Amino acid sequence: LPTITIPTQRRSVAVTTTSGGLQVTVVGLSTTLDMKTAAFHFTPVSGATLTTTDINVDVSALFAAWYASVASQPTGSQFSFSIPFNISGSVSTINSLTVTMSVQTPVCAQGSHFFWLVDARQSGDFGYGSWGGPLVLDLSHSQLRTALDGACTLAFATGPTSALPGAVITGTADDPSGPPIAVQVLDRNGAVVSDADAPITVALSNNPTAATLSGTPTENASSGVATFADLSLTLPGIGYQLQASSGSLSPATSPPFDIAGTSTTCDVNQSCQVTDSNPAGSANIVADAGPGEGQLVESIEAPLTNGECAGYDSLDQNGYVYESTVARSTVVTITIVPQGTLKSPPAKVLASQQICFGATQEFIDNLGQPAPSAPLPGGESGFVGLLPDCNAGSTGPCHDRASDKTISDPDSPTGFDVVLVADVPPGFALDPHMS
Repeated sequence: LPTITIPTQRRSVAVTTTSGGLQVTVVGLSTTLDMKTAAFHFTPVSGATLTTTDINVDVSALFAAWYASVASQPTGSQFSFSIPFNISGSVSTINSLTVTMSVQTPVCAQGSHFFWLVDARQSGDFGYGSWGGPLVLDLSHSQLRTALDGACTLAFATGPTSALPGAVITGTADDPSGPPIAVQVLDRNGAVVSDADAPITVALSNNPTAATLSGTPTENASSGVATFADLSLTLPGIGYQLQASSGSLSPATSPPFDIAGTSTTCDVNQSCQVTDSNPAGSANIVADAGPGEGQLVESIEAPLTNGECAGYDSLDQNGYVYESTVARSTVVTITIVPQGTLKSPPAKVLASQQICFGATQEFIDNLGQPAPSAPLPGGESGFVGLLPDCNAGSTGPCHDRASDKTISDPDSPTGFDVVLVADVPPGFALDPHMS
């Protein structure tokens, strides 16, 4: 049976002739305090034949017991491993013996290195002392130094893509329902470490606008992959990047991505406004003067994927999403550039328009009922409905029809644009949209 004893010499292989055959002793060190297998390959002399040339021994339990024992403590990572071989016939038929000891580094153990330094000598006393003279080392077939490194790296399997402010960032541009951002744990060969379950954290490595990353930034890997399904950014900007990190693992940086829209700073007791536009129209949002300092952000989603008022045709091809980080009343002026010909005169077109409004807070719609619940453009839950007309008793968001108008526009297919105005009280300007 193989045995392990306190080593008397480091990093060596000794072969001793016994009455029944050979005893092989391997002396070395294992920085990982374990061994997995010992493989012995015997080569016969020219013209001879060996019935068995390869013997593999599972030594994992043996080494685990050795390094857990009190006897191993004075020797640290050193070991002396001996195994006898019974040989039927003459030992002289064996020309050479190759010994391969296998060690496995722990998963994702960065910097865990293993070195073999082998010194092979004849057994017995042939004039060179108790260990005998050195054997001829076959350099062309020997690997004298082996460094094993279990270091792992992180990589974005699904990287972030463009999104709206406040909308969930996914692997599909401008689609909050797309595949979530995913980070993999890879070994040195680039394969996913299927049993990795370490916590992985993502943070902004490039933040051109000092935006805030919202959502759950730390997720545990499952089968080597961590997914992030609720990340979003508060401000528009170009060239954002995420970095994924986890302890000693090599971090990963995502490709650049953009958050669409425009923003402005609202100073204390100062009004502020922001405008975003495209060929189909524009929206100007003016926030009243008030306490606190924050950001007013607007972006256009065209076409609108969530938040439409069902059953109504839309004259506007755009959806306007805005957010204020301070609770102030806002006046939203939407300018629509009709993209097709209209048979009705401007006054009749204007009188037929409604404003579809969505927000995370409940509000009363044009029928005097609570607006129905529906998903918003950012993917979050909210309420969507047509705005009621403003009157002296209005307390919620409303359509200011008295301020609606049409304006001449020679570049418009209809020759005029439609301007609609909405009043939104404080508290509703935190995450609304209109179309």
